Amino acid sequence: MADHQSPLMRLPRELRLEIYKLLFNDKNHKALDIRSDDLTTYRLISDVEFHPSIMGVNRQIYDELSFLLYSRHSFGFGEDIEVIVPFLSNLRSHTRPLINEISLFKQISIYIHAQSDQCEWSNVCHYLAKNMHLKSLKLIVEGGRPSAGWEGMPQYDLSDFQTLHRAKYEALEWVWELLSIQGLQKLEVSSGIHHCPRARSLPLAFSADFSASIETELADFLRSKMLPKS
Repeated sequence: MADHQSPLMRLPRELRLEIYKLLFNDKNHKALDIRSDDLTTYRLISDVEFHPSIMGVNRQIYDELSFLLYSRHSFGFGEDIEVIVPFLSNLRSHTRPLINEISLFKQISIYIHAQSDQCEWSNVCHYLAKNMHLKSLKLIVEGGRPSAGWEGMPQYDLSDFQTLHRAKYEALEWVWELLSIQGLQKLEVSSGIHHCPRARSLPLAFSADFSASIETELADFLRSKMLPKS
């Protein structure tokens, strides 16, 4: 029987990977940004040159390109957390584990529709915990700084977060849900700080105090619960 294998597939795998890199030029962007889109649910907004149609040629090309695309990039979704589950669900079951790192952005509920955001966040945490095996997670938490700054304001320490966790403090329900994501090797926590109005209510006061602790005590608490014990 004649060998109908294409010239591309007869090349050594190393050479095929070099060809794939020309068709999937990430322009040194190792973090790929996915955002919501009215027509297609989500879309890639990073400045890259990708030609995904080749992935439909055959199973071997799909698998080799999947490794190049998904295992060598992290994926961020900005504020559009509602696209995370659809994006990951659309991947083939054997492709999904190739994703090692994603970024999550958590908006604070006093500035958004709390119920809607909490529902989306719950879905994301549940999906990641059940269906993904992430090695690295980057968490960006929205916070607010009063005009006078945080000096002189109470800040939460590690023991405070442990106490709040035992009490299942409702305002931090999103934190307790995040803890369901296990198996990480690396966790980065940063803050997206903007100006917040003077604290004239308990939610605003809590938000201001909490924001001062995002990159310190909150980060330490999350690592103590989500990373392997040293």
